[in-house]
Amino acid sequence: MDTGIRVYTIQRRYFRWRVWGPEGRITPNHTASFLNISQGGALIEHLHPVRPESLLFLTILVNEREVRLKCRVVRSGVQCYEVWPTGKKEHVYRTGLEFLGLSENSQGLISEYIDSLRGEDKATRGSA
Repeated sequence: MDTGIRVYTIQRRYFRWRVWGPEGRITPNHTASFLNISQGGALIEHLHPVRPESLLFLTILVNEREVRLKCRVVRSGVQCYEVWPTGKKEHVYRTGLEFLGLSENSQGLISEYIDSLRGEDKATRGSA
């Protein structure tokens, strides 16, 4: 008998680590805040639209070193509105990025950053 219930499994190549607060740049003038990061990509929030499937460079600071990563926009859409004290409203976009053609050095820096997050996560769990 078909119950109509479907179970879908999402298989990801890399585990995602939640990140709160660090910022990067998606163009020289536009900042983005990280929501999560993995060896294969990142989820960011920002105030300027980007087109899905477009290519861009994400510049991030990893352990006091600036890293410029080539990315493909996997998806992007309006998440919510930001209301400024002046009453002006702006869209807040949430964008999924896939890292492309990472050098060994960039891969190592991202691994180092993720390892530092693992350490913070363990420290947080131990103190709770």
